[in-house]
Amino acid sequence: MREVRGELPLLVCLAVLVALLCAVAAAGPGLLERLAGRALTSRLEQEQRAEPGFQLSARFEPLRSTGADAWASDLGEELLPVTDVIENAAPDALEGGLVHDSTRVQLPLINTVTAAGDVGLGLVYASDAPGRGTYAEGRPPDPDAEAVEIAVSTDTRDALKLRLGQELPLAPGALQDIDATAVVVGFFTADGGDAAGGSRLWREQPLLARPAQYPPHGASGLDWEARALVAPRTVTTLQTQADATLTVTWGMRLDLGARTAARFADDQGQRELQRLLTRYPDDARAVYCGDIDYGGMFCEIGPHTASTLQSGTRLPGVVTEFGRQWRQGRTVISFALASLIVVGLLAAVVTALLAVRRRLDAHRLQRARGASPAGLALARAAQTAPAVLLGLAAGLA
Repeated sequence: MREVRGELPLLVCLAVLVALLCAVAAAGPGLLERLAGRALTSRLEQEQRAEPGFQLSARFEPLRSTGADAWASDLGEELLPVTDVIENAAPDALEGGLVHDSTRVQLPLINTVTAAGDVGLGLVYASDAPGRGTYAEGRPPDPDAEAVEIAVSTDTRDALKLRLGQELPLAPGALQDIDATAVVVGFFTADGGDAAGGSRLWREQPLLARPAQYPPHGASGLDWEARALVAPRTVTTLQTQADATLTVTWGMRLDLGARTAARFADDQGQRELQRLLTRYPDDARAVYCGDIDYGGMFCEIGPHTASTLQSGTRLPGVVTEFGRQWRQGRTVISFALASLIVVGLLAAVVTALLAVRRRLDAHRLQRARGASPAGLALARAAQTAPAVLLGLAAGLA
């Protein structure tokens, strides 16, 4: 018993080393899978900071009806069924990872005049526009208002010298044949904040956050260019006046959960993910308006005649590039894990040799008394086995 107590530190060290070796060997594949999933999620998030991964768009014409029917039309409501169709076309294999991010319509520039000079004003309807909580003064444009109501950022307010309730005459610019007056109803803050507060919108539409000043005596004849938020009814009101065809853009964002991303992180999963991402625009186009793709206006958005869907995405290429980078990273990580295992094995061997060396004189005496080498080896193994088995159990637990 005294001999066992003397070797107890070495046996404990051996058990710990065996446990670590088993844990590393058992957890290695799962660790690589989790690291790959996190790396893929991070890469997709980075790629989609500037804009959503998919942008699907369709052109739509103004209503040809007038009077009560035209006034009853609500573009925001008319876009919702199409949004649902596009979102439902997402592959089931993505497990809900492809989600609707935004629906936006931007009108061409309209000319107006403020105390700061001549302004080219772009009006934007955005389904992801921030709510009343982000307004420093006033309110968002009223979806049911008969007047053309606009809201601008506090930076735009200061630069263009606007005030709440101010009326701005809207004159033809890039959008022709309009004659309306816009009322400034609110000033929102666009100084960062989380995504719910509109930070993605400000990144994708920076002129909503702050206007751009033109050089003096420029060819455009403008002093400033700015953007303002409007309600969807304002879009159709000005569209009807100008008899213009506008474009609505749906942003779809790929936000894979950790488990789903890990499933798509290996070589086979990356090929499957690329296939799903490549097919999605065609699937969305088919469920939206069949397989019509003649470039004409053969589809519908509510009562509006519309074109088929056009799409743009960089995500398949991003997955390809991620795969190349991850294979290099996986080689480095695998080498590091293998090196750790080798070092652990060497440390275990050294620990076992130290234990034998501590008992070398006793073994020589036993050999002199007639003990066989096999018997001594078995006795040594019997003393070491509990520590090894304990480390093995702990490492695989």
